[in-house]
Amino acid sequence: MKFSVPTNWQEDLLAVFESPAIFEVYGKLAEDFVGGGRCAYSLSVISRVDAAKYLQRVHKGNCEFNYLLNASCLAGREFTRGGRREIFRLLDWLVKIGVDSVTVSLPYLAEIITKSYPGLKIKVSVMAHVDSLEKAKFWESLGVRSITLLHTKVNRDFELLKKIRKHLKCELQLMANNHCLYNCPLEEYHELFSSHASQTRNSDGNFIFDYCYLTCRYMKLSDPALLISSPWIRPEDVHLYEGLGIDSIKIVDRRLASMDLIRIIQAYLNGKYDGNLIDLFPNLGGLSLVNLPNILLKIKYSLRPFQINILNIPKLRKLLGKMQVFIDNRELDGFLDFFLTHDCKHVSCDECGYCQGIAGKVVKIDKNYQDRLCIEYKDFLNNFLTRK
Repeated sequence: MKFSVPTNWQEDLLAVFESPAIFEVYGKLAEDFVGGGRCAYSLSVISRVDAAKYLQRVHKGNCEFNYLLNASCLAGREFTRGGRREIFRLLDWLVKIGVDSVTVSLPYLAEIITKSYPGLKIKVSVMAHVDSLEKAKFWESLGVRSITLLHTKVNRDFELLKKIRKHLKCELQLMANNHCLYNCPLEEYHELFSSHASQTRNSDGNFIFDYCYLTCRYMKLSDPALLISSPWIRPEDVHLYEGLGIDSIKIVDRRLASMDLIRIIQAYLNGKYDGNLIDLFPNLGGLSLVNLPNILLKIKYSLRPFQINILNIPKLRKLLGKMQVFIDNRELDGFLDFFLTHDCKHVSCDECGYCQGIAGKVVKIDKNYQDRLCIEYKDFLNNFLTRK
């Protein structure tokens, strides 16, 4: 299996990229005209000059570099003269510095690239929501090289994976460790405001209160079965997808500190992890990317008294910390076999009960901690439901 891995633009990751199993490194500037799937304030800052130098060093390790242009919405700016100029300027720069491929969510961007930059490989983001054979065939007809299928619906639907693989020639990729809810009801909303919060010239200066992220954590803490039903792929189970003809696995998250990224990447390269499964999930393990530019950026985005009550920031920091939950990864050996013969699409989780039963066995969480933090999450979220 090949792996696509993120960069936080730190030099201590470069040695990891030399693994022969890693074929691609992906990343982007904290802000650009198109934007992407992560809010600017959570990302490490790098200049265009330094990004170009970093890309050259990635190439020396025999890895390709994939630049993300995967915003879900450009607010219609892409159809203005000025917007198109900005898009072409960005693409010109990417070609100039030697980017090998770009990942998009919008068909319009794919068509622009196909027409004007035939040497630039196009890959389809998970944020394009490809969760059916029909959608996959549409994107393939645009000439894309690879499609990352929608993990929240597809990762454990083995019959659909077989069908898509049978009828498509382009490469297929799955996201392994983004701990989203199964059939997430917050997904589209989250992607849209994250896209706008990573775009230059955003009227709100890319400040964002991540309602979806906090709500997701609150839901999982309230109902630990959601920790199990989330469609993650363990390092030990990658071989099942390789057998289906999946070409590559994407690992997240480019917001993380290098030490955390290295631990996660090594677990997937080794095909096993002896420890807490939560450690492999950035959105549960806490985000630990800390460097001086990023701290200054956080101050810039956070200290906006007319948009957020700054007295809430210490509470928010506490709620975004590592979730004190333990799931022994090795206790989940054989867990995925159930989904090889069961169809989640046509039965409710309440009727099935499989993930609920597994959660009762493997999820370890202190009841006092759980009850207290649930109250804190609810109180914090309620602050944004009032007129104040």
